[in-house]
Amino acid sequence: MDIKQAEKSLIEFTRKHKLKEKALQSISEFDINLFGGYQRSALKFEFERHELHVENDHKCAVIRTRIGIYIDDPKGIWYKRLEPIGYYELEVDLDGEVLDDYLIIDKNKN
Repeated sequence: MDIKQAEKSLIEFTRKHKLKEKALQSISEFDINLFGGYQRSALKFEFERHELHVENDHKCAVIRTRIGIYIDDPKGIWYKRLEPIGYYELEVDLDGEVLDDYLIIDKNKN
């Protein structure tokens, strides 16, 4: 299998296991108090990417799905007028089973 075929297989895997949808659903279930003082209505959740990680601490290959967490940027400084405040990552093994997830908030409201 060449690298292009591997890429196609990974894309098919992420769609089959609905990783983007799982990640967005998971982040929507977090307690609002974990989001740095922002109201849920002020937050924008944007899919950013899927990544394949091999030779890692899990001792197995991991596919990580990343959702960016943003607030509106009325000054237009940030790309797409969205200021990043953090991200969420969902990790699954090659069977699609959830191994771990992370919520990182880099910027608090106050």
